[in-house]
Amino acid sequence: LTTDCYPNPPTTKPSSTTPPAPQPSPEEKILKNLKRDFIIVTDMIPSANDNDKKQGLKSFLEGFGKLLELNETFSRIALIGFDAKGIVYIGQFAESQTTYSANIGKLMAAEATGPGYGKLTTALNEMLKNDSKIELRPYTDAIIIVVTDNIPADPDTLIRSIKVTISHLQYSGYHLSAITPTSNFVRAVFKNLFNNEHLVSGNQILSYKNLGSEGVAFAKKQALAFVDIDPLPTTVAKVSRIDIKPMISIAEAINKGQSDVVPTTAEPTSSIKNCLDVIILMDRSQSILEDVYNSYTKQFLITLAEQFDFTGESNKNGLYSRIGVIQYATDADLTIDLEKRSRENFTNLVTRLVSYNAYRGMSNIQIALEKAVDVFRDRKYTPDRSENIGTALILFSDGGVSYGQQPYSIAERLRASGTTIIAVVVQGSDPYDDADHQSLLNITGGNERYLFEALNNKDYTVDLAENLTDAIPCPNNPTQVTVPTSTTGTLPDSYHCNPFIFVIETTELLQKSFSKMFNAAKKIAELFDSYHLNTTFLLVTYSSPEKTALHNDNGPETLSKFAERIDNLMNNTDLLLPYFDGSTYLSSGIKFAQKAIDVFKNDPTYAGSPYVIFMGEADKGEISDKDQVPNEARKLHQLTPYVFMVDLTSTKNSDQELLKNVVSKDSYIIGEPRRSATEDSISKNTIRKVFGLWTDTVCAPPKIGSCLTNHAADVTVVIHCTRNETLQNEINNLAATFVSAMNMFDDQFHIGVVTYELQEAIAKDVGVYKLDELKHDIKKIRCSRFGDSISGAFEYIYNASHAYNSYSQKKRRRFANQIETETEHKFSNIAASDVKIAQDLLNKWKAEDCRGAPIVRLISINLNEFTVPTVVQNFFGGLKEMQLGNFESAEQADQTTYTSVHFVRNVVDTICRWTDDDRAG
Repeated sequence: LTTDCYPNPPTTKPSSTTPPAPQPSPEEKILKNLKRDFIIVTDMIPSANDNDKKQGLKSFLEGFGKLLELNETFSRIALIGFDAKGIVYIGQFAESQTTYSANIGKLMAAEATGPGYGKLTTALNEMLKNDSKIELRPYTDAIIIVVTDNIPADPDTLIRSIKVTISHLQYSGYHLSAITPTSNFVRAVFKNLFNNEHLVSGNQILSYKNLGSEGVAFAKKQALAFVDIDPLPTTVAKVSRIDIKPMISIAEAINKGQSDVVPTTAEPTSSIKNCLDVIILMDRSQSILEDVYNSYTKQFLITLAEQFDFTGESNKNGLYSRIGVIQYATDADLTIDLEKRSRENFTNLVTRLVSYNAYRGMSNIQIALEKAVDVFRDRKYTPDRSENIGTALILFSDGGVSYGQQPYSIAERLRASGTTIIAVVVQGSDPYDDADHQSLLNITGGNERYLFEALNNKDYTVDLAENLTDAIPCPNNPTQVTVPTSTTGTLPDSYHCNPFIFVIETTELLQKSFSKMFNAAKKIAELFDSYHLNTTFLLVTYSSPEKTALHNDNGPETLSKFAERIDNLMNNTDLLLPYFDGSTYLSSGIKFAQKAIDVFKNDPTYAGSPYVIFMGEADKGEISDKDQVPNEARKLHQLTPYVFMVDLTSTKNSDQELLKNVVSKDSYIIGEPRRSATEDSISKNTIRKVFGLWTDTVCAPPKIGSCLTNHAADVTVVIHCTRNETLQNEINNLAATFVSAMNMFDDQFHIGVVTYELQEAIAKDVGVYKLDELKHDIKKIRCSRFGDSISGAFEYIYNASHAYNSYSQKKRRRFANQIETETEHKFSNIAASDVKIAQDLLNKWKAEDCRGAPIVRLISINLNEFTVPTVVQNFFGGLKEMQLGNFESAEQADQTTYTSVHFVRNVVDTICRWTDDDRAG
């Protein structure tokens, strides 16, 4: 950046005589170019194994230093040592490896006393007093890493003063973490002090013996906090997604006019399955019989595993299945992750980890399915694994739902995404009745074929395992598409899947190819309409900016209307004249594709990302607006990941680099030189590219793309407190949904939570958390104070961010409270006068802080009619933003619904624009 907040550090160029170094990993490259001040505060109290402690510390300090480029331009390290009485060593920042090595020697030679409580409070406060001595740099992140195996308590054995000091440092802009190389409860103390377990080392560091390896790995993670790392490039070719021959036969049938061809779902054949990712959900609630669970049900998992190929050795194509296990009751635990492993390894894990060993609470199928969604979302792909892999859930339960929300909505979405859900009824302490049967049947989608019973120990047979796996289809037939269904088995008439947008060039150059392109578009539409998923279509034609147009401004059309529109254009050339020109402006077509998506993107009846198919030329000498294409295409890619281009340019004249900017992936370019292209070849080859993707994504909610920025952002969720427990639950669920959606961005966003009117954060500050952990904490919120004062919440956040002006003046970046997102309930609770106070506070914030004021957005339930004062509209980003974030219920705002995803995407786009603005810091 080039601002006063974060000036660009000067870069150094390697000497021309320096031999080329091996290509570093993304992490190594970032660490060598990182500009941060590191302060390592070490516990020097002698221990029973003092030699191990000193050797471990020395190895850790040396190893961490080697990761960094130590100089005045990039990173620096300062060392502080403390014992049971106070400071034993404090040194200035080392700006070279030589100085750093010398400082390590001085620290190791320092005399320390003990045993006793560690004087960490004294060390940290002394660091603050000696700020001028150790010379922290302005505009530079300050990272403190504490290494200690002793409790940092005061003489009265309490930890009040260290808590105050740590809070002081966190609010002042320091990033704190701790390594606790001990097996006692020191780690638990620091988790409590930091309110974030990810800032404290885990069980991998239990002594100083492995501090040199595991400690460096942990410190590296802290050093890279809030830094985005690009994935390593891969040169491994992707395995083909589908067998295209059956699909081509369907396309050919349609090309011959047989538009009534309807794909059928093939019956699965009985065989060892090598095509699936399977998650088994094991009910271990209070009504489950412990001896049945630990003996028969557990053993049946091993029998069931015999029906799957774990390694890919039994077939020529190398495919294999993976099985994960989730045990659930009131909460859900991922017991066996979804990874490639041998059958023997899986059996050993089941034997060791699957167990009913204590009271676990009541049966909460909803939370088990939520956990499964998270596992499927995060599942790993490896180069030797085809993406043509199906997903299935096998639910073991003794009946219906006894705790939590009804799971039917999330089960429906799982089925809509292509996941087969099997239910196995097991023996419980309560009788299995008709209500239980109907409940499990609804979860499977109303299909008796997916419901099995094992109410007797003798039912756990090989036949049951075979019948169960036979019911799960492999995705090896491209005509086999899972249609989203409600629990009644029908698709709502108002529900539309994956709209198609055809963007066709209408220039003089392609005049003779008009009929080929338009008729090919119609044939492609006919195929996808034949699946009866209420698929709709839009048409854009482009030439010059003045004559580029969206032909159906009222929104996507059904096949009959779309086909009629194309027939009219082809049969009456006068209708095309208003859109005909001699110039080719490809960026105009891209802009209107964005406009086409804007027509329906906020309509909750549309599901799945749209597919955009361009048809035209990319001749090196014919495109008039090459410079504008990349930027406009990038905007389009943020709206949908499925952008294709049928290129009618002759091969030698085609501008491939330009085309690669237009499409989402290089492989989405479809070469069809106009002299040899026909409407049949265009339609067939386009279907060949699109069909496999479409079968995997049909009706699935659009994924949210990551920011096109190198910056991370912090999000504080402000939750309204009410005395009405029912409403509080609804608000909490809404906030948890938003947090879940934001966590789709991995490490890009860091979430903190503040409750409305309660003048303290709940037990979470901004950081990286396990999704379930944060959702669980949010849903537990019960407030001790109530009120509708938005300004009160913002005053609290403002004060927290500005509490230590001496550090603010140095413009050191704080790791919290950069972005605030407001969660409210009713418009009647939002007073314009109160919002005006909050707005004035934000204006003051903007004037005082070089980073500017936070962005504020509203997520609300049943906001009344939007007849809101202008001051309220402006505060929450305008009326359009408020409408996007308004939901009828917390369930409607589920993280996977189309409306909710688009709201989150809109918030993300706003944050992206803000963080990409250098002036915003």
